[in-house]
Amino acid sequence: MNEKEYMKNARGGYDPISMIKPIDLARDSLVKEIVEKSQEMSRQIAALKKGFFDDIAAFDAIDEYLRSFGEVTDRLTAACNLSFKLREAVNYYTELDMLQSEQAEMAQ
Repeated sequence: MNEKEYMKNARGGYDPISMIKPIDLARDSLVKEIVEKSQEMSRQIAALKKGFFDDIAAFDAIDEYLRSFGEVTDRLTAACNLSFKLREAVNYYTELDMLQSEQAEMAQ
């Protein structure tokens, strides 16, 4: 059966496209478009949700790490050291991204 000549109906059967009203074809097209956009949005929301949970887990890990130090001064020292390490990592990856984008531009 050629799918271009037939369209599945609500009961699971197939109707010839030539027998379907133009408004019904337009409605079907609209619904398919809405479903496609909704599925894409659902994927984006799932990725966003995962990112939130990853951020919260990182925050909890840092909090737990800092609480492992008994003295307040030790916690502050550890927090400063962690801050410097994070800045170094961010700078490193920023420079790496810039280098890769420059190389990609040069390759084109």
